[in-house]
Amino acid sequence: MWIGRHELSTAPGLSCAWAGGGIASTMGDLITFSEALHGGRLVSAEHLALMAAPQGRYRGGIHYGAAMMELRFEEFSPLLRGRSRPLGHLGSSGTSLFHDPASGVHLAMNFHARRELPRLIRTAIAIHTAAA
Repeated sequence: MWIGRHELSTAPGLSCAWAGGGIASTMGDLITFSEALHGGRLVSAEHLALMAAPQGRYRGGIHYGAAMMELRFEEFSPLLRGRSRPLGHLGSSGTSLFHDPASGVHLAMNFHARRELPRLIRTAIAIHTAAA
């Protein structure tokens, strides 16, 4: 993981992850977690809806609820109007995990750096568009 010119992958603590707890995982394990979360095995449907309900805007196209983000593709481009809105989170270290309630697809990606957010979003759009 890089922050500016500083490579932090070997740092003993990753304090920029805030509530991330320094988790180490695989993409497969993240998908398993997302399936359990959105499949009703970790929290009730009511709690999941509360977590996902947008409360504010992180930036255009990315709205924030209580622990989850919602991607609104139509805010990235008007050509993407009518698309579903995946729920999940963009991690501070370049890893993201989203679930598309409309298709049931779970998407975990790791771009290894926060500065790669635009590329991560473009990739999520390309995958979402191809799957639709």
